[in-house]
Amino acid sequence: MKYMYTAEETAQLRAKLIEDWVKPFAAACFKKYSQLQSIVLLVEYCNEWEHDAVYDEYIFSLLENPDWSAGLTSKYHLSTDLVNLPVFTCHDREEIDKVMRSLRSENQKVKLPHNYKLIWDEAGIAIPAFAAFCKNESPSKNNVKEDFVPYAILRRLGDDIEVEIIGKMWRPHQDGITPQSLRSFKEYEIKQIAKDCLEGDPSGDCAIRSSLTWSNTER
Repeated sequence: MKYMYTAEETAQLRAKLIEDWVKPFAAACFKKYSQLQSIVLLVEYCNEWEHDAVYDEYIFSLLENPDWSAGLTSKYHLSTDLVNLPVFTCHDREEIDKVMRSLRSENQKVKLPHNYKLIWDEAGIAIPAFAAFCKNESPSKNNVKEDFVPYAILRRLGDDIEVEIIGKMWRPHQDGITPQSLRSFKEYEIKQIAKDCLEGDPSGDCAIRSSLTWSNTER
């Protein structure tokens, strides 16, 4: 089964993943660091390991209009981002990483359908949702700006968060595609997992399996 979702369903999946995973992460970071004004979500497709994967990366900025290119350059060279974060330290970045780990841990405990939250599963749900918005088939290894591309900017808006979608669909043939980690599954199983991710499941079991156990892939 090559595709898990139609184009319309995939758009719904992306919106749900932004709402369930990206926005809560941004909200936690904005709460912890009052000087932060924006966060850029970037995505990268990788097809070099046992299964393909789509990774999420984030550029944090004190600017309303962040310079994601400068942010990526500083990450690649392990240097301070003097454009977006002139006052941030390595300790601050470690604290932000803790926020993400905590959020992932909390979402993994959720089992009731009406509270069901998607998490960013690199080798699972992120692939049909975002592979089409990644530029390369595999990392270039020498140009991080070619690997990670921006999908959205999240801005502080009082107590709310504004989401601006800036991503370009570079590879439309990947939109809604079935992850390699599910290719050995039967068609009815893939359809059930796809449905669970969009709607939840009465028992909660399939929903949890679909988002949490597709893969144990780590960066």
